[in-house]
Amino acid sequence: MEVKIFINLSRKNSLRSNLIFDPINSCNNISIISKGGYEKMGKINFQKAWTKYALKFKFEWSGIIGSIIILCGVLLSTIGYHDQFGAYKITNHFISELGQLHIDSHLGLFNSSLIIGGIFNFIFMIGLGGLIKGFWGKFASLIGAFSTISTMFVGIYPMDYLQKHIIAAYGFFYGGLISVFCFSIAIFSQSNDRENKIIIPKLFGAFGIIVVAIFASFLFLHTSLEPGEARPDFWLRTFLEWMTFFSIIVWILMISITILWNKPKISIKTIS
Repeated sequence: MEVKIFINLSRKNSLRSNLIFDPINSCNNISIISKGGYEKMGKINFQKAWTKYALKFKFEWSGIIGSIIILCGVLLSTIGYHDQFGAYKITNHFISELGQLHIDSHLGLFNSSLIIGGIFNFIFMIGLGGLIKGFWGKFASLIGAFSTISTMFVGIYPMDYLQKHIIAAYGFFYGGLISVFCFSIAIFSQSNDRENKIIIPKLFGAFGIIVVAIFASFLFLHTSLEPGEARPDFWLRTFLEWMTFFSIIVWILMISITILWNKPKISIKTIS
């Protein structure tokens, strides 16, 4: 849809503008035209502006930095952790248990790493949506941004605030699943010609489907314990949660590094 703004400048310098919505043309265009002589004063294309931002701003570094912060914060928090189930093991402990305020011995390292890393990954998701053309890339970007905000709230509300924590955690898991799935569609849908340069190889679309399968296995497989059942040394549900965590970290890191390597080969003129 094209939004045309006609400006009528009278002798008394009064200003009157009319908005005309043209459903036939792209909704990304805004034209500003003088009503006296229909002289074009400016044109803004949000699609191209988003893409130019993605090409000029090194958002891929945000994905690398954010993922490393979260990965280090989570893994370091496992050191010296003890609860009623013994020492921390990824085979029978949930990730969120590391953030419990009454057990945390690392001065909030886990929770703060999710908040800070989530901010960096939010920037990454917005940039990635600008880099991949089409609806699926933009939609995936918005859902991915929601997922990273949920990650921050997992750190803001640890398990001590259980209800809010559960809402934030499921926001991350479902948001991550939908986002990676839609990004995979967008990556598969890329066309390789003079006008559309592929920066992210389509192989990452296939890897994204694997990540989605891991997310889905954690969310939809019935692996909970029965009431009163002792926590085993190997609990499939906690193990799948850890695999989900590692898979999304690897996905972000691999795409970020690939973009960092390939983006200098793409001229800004290709999207002008």
